[in-house]
Amino acid sequence: MNAWRRSPFFRFDLAVVSIVATLIVALVLVGAGGGDAAIPRADATVTVDPSAPGPAVPAGFVGLSLEYPAVEAYAGEDPSSLDPVFEQLVRNLAPGGSPVLRIGGDSADRTWWPTAAVQRPAGVTFDITNRWLEVTRALAQRLGAQLILGLNLEADSPPLAAAEANALIDGIGSGSVRALELGNEPDLYPAFPWYRTSAGGVMGRPRSYDVAAFISDFTQFTQALPRVSLAGPSLSGRQWTQALGPFLAAAPRLGLVTLHRYPLQLCLTAPSSPRYPTIARLLSPASSTGLADSFAAYVALARAHGL
Repeated sequence: MNAWRRSPFFRFDLAVVSIVATLIVALVLVGAGGGDAAIPRADATVTVDPSAPGPAVPAGFVGLSLEYPAVEAYAGEDPSSLDPVFEQLVRNLAPGGSPVLRIGGDSADRTWWPTAAVQRPAGVTFDITNRWLEVTRALAQRLGAQLILGLNLEADSPPLAAAEANALIDGIGSGSVRALELGNEPDLYPAFPWYRTSAGGVMGRPRSYDVAAFISDFTQFTQALPRVSLAGPSLSGRQWTQALGPFLAAAPRLGLVTLHRYPLQLCLTAPSSPRYPTIARLLSPASSTGLADSFAAYVALARAHGL
């Protein structure tokens, strides 16, 4: 979801939608009694079959996605005195484990590390600074978090992405970086302007840009990046996602497969729409198990590649 392209709000990943749904359930249960009324008892039977174990839930299964400018907005601007409320919120997502923070989203393609070797692109609106790096490093260390860090792909400049990657690794520390993620939802590059001028929208890629061109981009950028684990393809569209197999075959340095899917509204939706997020719709099978089932084939494909 390219929220910065379509609305003034930050984007939220599927994991965050799940978190919101969980919080809503908790609030509903707390308030269900209404005053002093007793909450109705609901018995449940759970059967565990030890002879048929499923796959283990990995550490960091539930995480949080933040835009680049949101890190200091939430964690604070002083690396020696981070916001304790935000710290605890993130800890609560993965009690006793290592939370995963994805920093990027739409802002990944609007961010850079200022360098004399590259002219500032017109679509860049956020500069990574030394203070930002110090805050992010302190946050990762205090939480024991693993970070997925977005790199600017839409600027179409491997030197820019390489300078950004090196600054992130050096400033935060490779031990806290789970992967570097090239771009955000590149399938939307030819559909929504990267930035606007008085003459109108300027596209990051031409209308002819397709999944084959993206795979070529990913391969070219990979050669310029430091030797760390990469994440991708960070797609949202079903049509491009169907090309996951060819992408994985062309990306030997990939360490993490990232795909996006949204159960209900796309950015701003009228309350009258059947895709508007009500509690019932958030908790419906279509938004939970149905959404998961739609990814089953891609999960199997990723596992077949050891990812």
